[in-house]
Amino acid sequence: MLPYLVHIHLYHTEFWPELRDALSVLEGTPYDLYITFNASADGLKERLEREVPNARLLPVSNRGYDVYPFLCVLKEVELSRYSYCIKLHTKRNMPLEAAPWNGARWRNLLLAFMRPSHFSRCVREMGKNRKIGMTGHQDLILDWEPTSYDFRSRVGNLLNRTGLSLKEYRFIAGTMFLCRAHLLEPLKKLGFREDDFMVPDRKVDDERSLPHVLERYLGCLVIAQGYTVEDCFTTQPTRRVSKIECCARTCAYQLVRFLYQNKITKRGDHIIKVCKIPVFVRRRKKDTTAEE
Repeated sequence: MLPYLVHIHLYHTEFWPELRDALSVLEGTPYDLYITFNASADGLKERLEREVPNARLLPVSNRGYDVYPFLCVLKEVELSRYSYCIKLHTKRNMPLEAAPWNGARWRNLLLAFMRPSHFSRCVREMGKNRKIGMTGHQDLILDWEPTSYDFRSRVGNLLNRTGLSLKEYRFIAGTMFLCRAHLLEPLKKLGFREDDFMVPDRKVDDERSLPHVLERYLGCLVIAQGYTVEDCFTTQPTRRVSKIECCARTCAYQLVRFLYQNKITKRGDHIIKVCKIPVFVRRRKKDTTAEE
C-alpha cells in the first residue's frame, strides 16, 4: 500500500498537542508529514524539529487560512505516490453565534475521523467501497447553505477550468478530511498563487473569499470525478438534504438570526441583538489580531 500524505497547518499553536496526539492512529502506517506554520512564529520551527524530526516543515505567509498552506504542500508533492491524504489544521473555539457548532464542538466534529476506532473504520470502509472519495463527520457534510450567496456558480467555474462539471453540491465544512490523494490533482492545476489570497482579518467580512469557495470546491471536486463524500464511521448513514428541506433550513436560520443574535464581532466586541437592535454591547479594550 502506498503511504499517506498528511498535512497539518499550525496556526493556533496551543492546539498543536491535540493534533500531534491524533497522529497516533497512523502508528504502523507509512506516511509523509508536512507541517505548515506562520513564518513569523518565534521558536516554533525549533520546537517542531525536536518533537517531530521526520516532518517536512514549511513556513508560509499568513494568507488564505488553512487553504493556501494546503496548496503550498500540494506543490511540493507528487500525489500519485500516495494512497490517501489527511488534511488537518488548528481550529479555535467557534463564537457564540455559531450554534449548534459553538465552543469546542466544531473542532471535535472536525477531528472525529482521527479517533482510533473511527479512523480504522474509515480506512476499512473506503477499502471496501472504492467509490467513497472523501470522509468526515456527517454533521459537517453539507449540501445546503445558510446564506443567499451563490457559491455554486463560483465552484462550478473552478471545476470547468479543469474540464469537470458540478454534478452535486456537497462538501465538508471546515476542510478537515481523509480523501483519496489522486482526487486532488485538479486542484493543483488551477495554479493559484499567494497573491490570490488575502491576509485573514477578523475586522473584514471575508466570508465570500477564495478560501471559502475552495472549501466547497473540494467536496464538489471529489463528486465531479465520480466519487462520493460520505461519513464512514458513525452509526447513522449519511443523509442527503432535499431542496425543500434546504430552503426550510435557510429560512429558519435567517429568521433565528433576525430575532436573536449573541455574537462576538470581528473586532472582538460582545453584542446581543433582538430583532437586529443591540440590547447589550461590551466593547473589547484591545483589538484582536488576525486569526483563522
